[in-house]
Amino acid sequence: MKIAIPSVGGKKLSPLSEASEFAVYNVENERVVAKTSIKTKDLDLPQFLKNEKVNILICGKIPVEERITLRRCKVQFFAGASESSDETVIRFLSGESLTA
Repeated sequence: MKIAIPSVGGKKLSPLSEASEFAVYNVENERVVAKTSIKTKDLDLPQFLKNEKVNILICGKIPVEERITLRRCKVQFFAGASESSDETVIRFLSGESLTA
């Protein structure tokens, strides 16, 4: 499974519309096996998700239009998370709540 998380400067989870990059985590057997960072300048979100084979998107806020796009791309999404992308993935994989 692949999880994408938008960030700013590689450190902070951000609203989808404010992301300057995505951290993409490759997960096998509930463990992160690889992490890559992809810059989002002029990024076409549906094409990015398809190319990267992303299954799950986690971010702070997801506007309605983006939610529709994600559903069309068959990508699960989780909104409301606010910590760093690494902490968010750990919490998600352990089954913890993503919101405080």
